Amino acid sequence: MDEECGLSGAAGWNQREADWRFLLERNPGRFVVALRDGRVIGSGGAVCYGSALAWVCMILVDPSERGHGVGSRIVSGVLDRLADMRAVGLDATPFGLGVYTRLGFVETSRLVRMEAPPTSGEEDESPVRPLASGDFDPVLALDREVFGADRGEVLRAAAARAPAFVGVVDGTIAGYCLGRDGARSRRPLWH
Repeated sequence: MDEECGLSGAAGWNQREADWRFLLERNPGRFVVALRDGRVIGSGGAVCYGSALAWVCMILVDPSERGHGVGSRIVSGVLDRLADMRAVGLDATPFGLGVYTRLGFVETSRLVRMEAPPTSGEEDESPVRPLASGDFDPVLALDREVFGADRGEVLRAAAARAPAFVGVVDGTIAGYCLGRDGARSRRPLWH
């Protein structure tokens, strides 16, 4: 696994350098950093899906700098870069919930992160099977319908980077999963 990335590694996040590079390359002008004495003390940005939706992400503040408004300034700086978007959303960690609430975001649902210990290697009778070549277009159509914006580029990139972690619910495409190798573990990326 790659070496952990500065702030995300210190926060215990699972992102690798390649994850950051992918987001930065695909979303030019949508990320900001906070510097103190030439050192990065905070970061944040947004992933944009056409002009329909921007998803604020990667909001990180060095633990020694928290409580001084750095996070609020980062999020405000990101929002200033999203005036062309029809809708803006985000996932808030408990650390950031106060920042986002003060900036006018309202909670619409809860994100639950779950982990399971590695399996013993025995196969269960799961309806999930590997993605076949003809499955991707129906997966993208289902994703657009459920998500409300076109994430095709991001999903195709995720599938190409970790093809062993791509699966669909057998039969009609009723669900799908993608994953990635992270800095700390292998976790589902989207579902």
